Amino acid sequence: MGSHACETKPTISRYSSARHRSSMKKPTSKKLKKPQHRKLPPLDLLLAKYDYNPLTGIITNKRTEKPIKCKPGCYGTMTINKRVYKIHRIAFYMFHRRDPKDCVIDHINGIKSDNNICNLRACSSANNACNTKQKRDAGVIPKPEPGTRFLWTMDRSKFLASSCSY
Repeated sequence: MGSHACETKPTISRYSSARHRSSMKKPTSKKLKKPQHRKLPPLDLLLAKYDYNPLTGIITNKRTEKPIKCKPGCYGTMTINKRVYKIHRIAFYMFHRRDPKDCVIDHINGIKSDNNICNLRACSSANNACNTKQKRDAGVIPKPEPGTRFLWTMDRSKFLASSCSY
């Protein structure tokens, strides 16, 4: 008999015995996942309950007149309708009046508790990864959001926004 192109030879799989199946893992292809951000509450609810000062980066509860606290060196969080949100995402949303959705909100100077609007920018995960302490210390200036102008000065190995136009 002649050989056919569709005929296949029996192959021995390295996963064929039960003893080896449990100890060996099948190779998997890893896909990079986009960051999943929680859908932000309606803007009119935020504007009715909270006040955001873009110069200081502080969000204040209008009813109690108390600022939302943020520990130094940590991303601040706040609870709205029994759901937890990151303060920097809420601040960006309240100021720009648009949901950052799939974008990452980057702290340009690297200080996680600094929610000053000049320090926040919406960017991709790749652009955010370029804004590391080593690159900032080396003098690499991150690109600002389109339409925003920044004037940067180098002081004590950190970038400081000296002026910002809204």
